[in-house]
Amino acid sequence: MKSTTNNGEGAGGRAPSGGGGSVGKGRPRRGRPPVNETLQHVIGSQLKAAYDEVVRQPIPDRFIELLGALEDKKSGGSE
Repeated sequence: MKSTTNNGEGAGGRAPSGGGGSVGKGRPRRGRPPVNETLQHVIGSQLKAAYDEVVRQPIPDRFIELLGALEDKKSGGSE
C-alpha cells in the first residue's frame, strides 16, 4: 500500500524545485485551496513590513570592514 504522508517531495521522489509550478498560471494548486486576494494582501503587507524593518537596521561594523578590505584589494591589484 502506498504511503500518504507528505515528506515535501514532488512527483518521482524529487524535492520541489521552488520554481512555482502551476501557481499563478490560472491552474489550481493540488491539495490546497486557492489563496484569496484579501489573504494575499495581508501576507504581502506583513512581508513588506518585515523587510522594511530589516532594511532600516544599520550595517554591521564587520561588513563595513570586509567591504573596505575588498575595496583595498581591488584598488591595490589594478594599479
